[in-house]
Amino acid sequence: MRLSSLPFAEMYLFLAPGGVAALEALYGGKRNSWPRNVHAIEIGSVHPAWRETGWRGFVADGLCRLYGVGLESAECRELTEAVGNKFDNGGNPLVQLRAVYGELFAPWINPTRCSTWAWADLDTLWGDLTSLLNTPLITKTTDVFTLSFGDDERIYTRGQFTGFNQNRNARVNTVWRGCTELQDVAHATAFFNTGGWTALDEGCTTHAVIQANLTLTVLPLQEAEYDVALVRYEHGLLLSCQSAKKDRGKATRAYCRTLMRERVARLAAERTAAKSSSPFDITPVESVPLVLYRPTDWDHTCATWLPVDVTWCVARGKLWDRASWWVQVIGKRGQSASSSRYPLPAPLDPREIPATKDTPQVWVLEASVFHMQHLKKRFRVVEHPLEIGPEELRIGRAAVEVYFDVEGEGVEHGAVLHVAEAVKAHGGHVVKYTHNSEVLGCEMKFTVFLPPQHDDLRVLQQNGQKLPVLYWLSGLTCNEDNFMQKAGGKRKLAELGMLLVCPDTSPRGLGIEGEDDSWDLGTGAGFYVDATTEKWKKGYQMYTYITKELRELVNASFVVDVNRTGIFGHSMGGHGALVLALKNPGIYKSISAFAPIANPTQCDWGHKAFGAYLGDADKEAWKAYDATLLIQAYKGPARSILVDQGTDDQFLKDGQLRTERLSEVLNDNVQVRLRQQEGYDHSYYFIASFVEEHLAFHAEQLQ
Repeated sequence: MRLSSLPFAEMYLFLAPGGVAALEALYGGKRNSWPRNVHAIEIGSVHPAWRETGWRGFVADGLCRLYGVGLESAECRELTEAVGNKFDNGGNPLVQLRAVYGELFAPWINPTRCSTWAWADLDTLWGDLTSLLNTPLITKTTDVFTLSFGDDERIYTRGQFTGFNQNRNARVNTVWRGCTELQDVAHATAFFNTGGWTALDEGCTTHAVIQANLTLTVLPLQEAEYDVALVRYEHGLLLSCQSAKKDRGKATRAYCRTLMRERVARLAAERTAAKSSSPFDITPVESVPLVLYRPTDWDHTCATWLPVDVTWCVARGKLWDRASWWVQVIGKRGQSASSSRYPLPAPLDPREIPATKDTPQVWVLEASVFHMQHLKKRFRVVEHPLEIGPEELRIGRAAVEVYFDVEGEGVEHGAVLHVAEAVKAHGGHVVKYTHNSEVLGCEMKFTVFLPPQHDDLRVLQQNGQKLPVLYWLSGLTCNEDNFMQKAGGKRKLAELGMLLVCPDTSPRGLGIEGEDDSWDLGTGAGFYVDATTEKWKKGYQMYTYITKELRELVNASFVVDVNRTGIFGHSMGGHGALVLALKNPGIYKSISAFAPIANPTQCDWGHKAFGAYLGDADKEAWKAYDATLLIQAYKGPARSILVDQGTDDQFLKDGQLRTERLSEVLNDNVQVRLRQQEGYDHSYYFIASFVEEHLAFHAEQLQ
């Protein structure tokens, strides 16, 4: 790893013959399209013989060279055969030889190129390693360092991530020769001819480092999946959520996901403002050092997978805790050790959520790795849309999640939410999310008000209680921001403990001819219908987007009661709310509207929109999106609808709204309460004047 002011380390991917093609496929089939700090070396292109012999040829030839025996010698031929046998019998010599990488891969990672090199497992997710690798603790005071996790019994160079500071001490690259199994070509041949598994990278490497009097630093910066409900990697940040009650179910994951998104938004803002820092930038506090011992037999060992003669156990001392980074520096052949403790500063304290028996804890795994200890054994690859790739992960338009699928349902939702903005309001938060919509074929935005109750896990666990959710549909030319910025109501939402979801009013940027030519058709004017005409049907499917895709995404991502869902809107959005609720009484249990387009089959707005989206040839299809006609034909469960209309509304006077028709239609199953509000117009001043009454109406209906 070449450390510099750049926000990354160099990554070298050494690939078997044909391996570069797989990397190209990951990056859209383009060669060298991956980040400039990623180097792909296909060994078949380095030496012609390795095109045929692959890794076994690379390993055997490299070891013979290091042992100083000729490639055509009998010793080298015997070693080559033994290495081949190891590959054939299911063992991977490359894993056993990790400590040899400094010399095996010297042409690419020698000290003139890299100050430090490290091995890393691919069954891990890596966090912000740069904040660790650029600190004096690593660069100036240690020879070998390893990332560990809650393991108080033993010290060993972890397979998940161990680094070697070759610029500080060149002996780190030859320390592997202290392993009995690798001390010469004869021992190596004998070792590769044996069966079973010996973890040389974790056993004899540790022993060799300590015996060579090199400084070994152990950092508790690794996380395993024990008790973890959800692990999420987004926008360059790795986070873990643990449930105190060991609950890994869907509701807990949804709660964790919300906390993680909010945390990522804050940390991303701090990072942009250059306010965030590494935990290792502060002065450590001295603490009690470790006392180590070597077990004498299997009955007294602390690591049953390692040979007794290379095992180092902890007799006294502390390796880790959750309040701070404990850094153990081991030297003098393990006979003594020093220890430092780095308390976490408040901005990076991972236990921001109070640690009670009912509350999960979200951990920001800065400079850390997440090890899929058991998950990898039952790992299921989930296909993802091709447009979600490394670049989307880097810029935060996609995320990676790992969790136990305790319900056996597979992936919970195919869309990935990204926090675009987050601000605090009335004890809760207004959060804008973006996601890629499969239904509409574009990126969509929606804004959510999360009441303060959403931050309390007890909502999930007290008698299975969840929060009601209300959808607001905006009118012509509007978007996901209008209600949140103009209508008020957030204080009342916080009081009622109700989520509010405000989607956009149409897809955007589809490139359909004429979609931006008119304010009442196309962009900002989706009319909440599923278009059927050839021109518009590819993307203008707002009915399905609201009733299915967005609703399912919200239900999977937030702590909401799907049986307490309401909907309301204004103007075109009022039309949408009435239509969606009347056509889906099993979904939407409460309905209200402000100045809705109540009878669109009989007004100019409706004629223009329905003619474009549904076609003029079959006007019978228009009736499926006319609230007045739907009330007339409604045969579902009893509905109560609240509608407010301003008497000075110019669009009412122009005949575009026809709200009076709602009270003229008679249906015993639908009770419409139409309130004429004297002197009010069509603006958000009108909405803001009565929005709290509408919210109270929905709260009563959703009890």
